[in-house]
Amino acid sequence: MPAVNPYTGDTPVSIGGRRLTLAFDWLAISAVRTDLGADGQAAALAGDLYKLASLIAIGLRRHHPDWTGDMVVAASPPVVPTIKAVEAALAAAWFGPDGMPKEPAKENPPEPLRTRCARLWQRLTGRG
Repeated sequence: MPAVNPYTGDTPVSIGGRRLTLAFDWLAISAVRTDLGADGQAAALAGDLYKLASLIAIGLRRHHPDWTGDMVVAASPPVVPTIKAVEAALAAAWFGPDGMPKEPAKENPPEPLRTRCARLWQRLTGRG
């Protein structure tokens, strides 16, 4: 799910039949650390539903300040699509419009020196 605003992480999410907007700006990101602790975000995205509800409430503060974690729990949105929306919003907030950096393609490691020498010796002498 792409972010609507790739710089602030504004991302749509459906909760309780309403289309809401998650936004993880700098205030929200710092609130995640303060309110949920150092491992709170990881726990929320791993399936701790109360922490996920709190994380969602933090993301909703900018556009929907009336929503609380208890309201999210009461609305009981589907877990997987909700986590995907939160992940998209967080990725946009952290990495901007380019998204998460891709891992560079791994190149073949250089051959060890003795292998090159062994091949040279084999070419020169005709034996291995």
